[in-house]
Amino acid sequence: MDEPREASAANSDGVDDSAWQAAQVVEVRPALSLAELQQAYSLVHSKYVERGYSAPESAGIRVSKYNILPESLSVVGVLRGEVVATVTLVPDSPLGLPMESIYAQEIAGLRAAGRRPAEVSMLADRRSFGARALPMLLRMMKVLFDYARNVLKCTDLCITVHPHHERFYARYLLFEQMGEMRDYPFVQDNPAVAERLNLEGIEQRCQQHPRLLKVFFGSTTPPELFANRYTFTGDDIRLLFVESVPVLPSLGSQEVGYLQSQYPKCDFQEMIRTAS
Repeated sequence: MDEPREASAANSDGVDDSAWQAAQVVEVRPALSLAELQQAYSLVHSKYVERGYSAPESAGIRVSKYNILPESLSVVGVLRGEVVATVTLVPDSPLGLPMESIYAQEIAGLRAAGRRPAEVSMLADRRSFGARALPMLLRMMKVLFDYARNVLKCTDLCITVHPHHERFYARYLLFEQMGEMRDYPFVQDNPAVAERLNLEGIEQRCQQHPRLLKVFFGSTTPPELFANRYTFTGDDIRLLFVESVPVLPSLGSQEVGYLQSQYPKCDFQEMIRTAS
């Protein structure tokens, strides 16, 4: 679940010009190394624990089965070699989407209509005040936006947010409510609201929001950034999802089987056996 804060001194599109300029010194792109992914997972863990969304993990990282998916994309903001912000896009797959644990009917409705949803997840920023964090959020969302539209061919971005921040996503990113407020076990039973951004016709909607139009349609993320993003090796999966956090051993046989099909050179059953 994702929780930015309202911008304070901002223009009509919600972005303070000086804050936007300051954000340009941060490199925003897909993670390019295991070390960057570990830093991103650690930042999410620390922020989620701080907000009461997660119990502390001894490994100090927050990961799930969805991070193992080869098409999941973790975007990072890097400043002087340190990950200072991150967000992840989870593609639809036989594993489903994280939010389906409480919004199954809403996601099923999208699929039944022939749509291709993906979920925005694991948003974290080292900074906690909106006037500086909002430009970074927009820059990271731009990368997810291009990946969703141009690589995954998605029609909808879905997200769960704290009810206090529903208006934020509607105002600054044009999300619309998709599901009513519910308690969300994935974030320690904190309340959540499901929101959706329909990617079809979004350029026309952005015409009334000059800053968003410039951010999302002024340029396109170079395809090579997506092609060169870091992908897990078998050793990485063992380290992160077996030894650090026992994600893989906790899954059912069908889920393990599907993930195994995505990594034919890895032996997931052997990883699970040696972990027990």
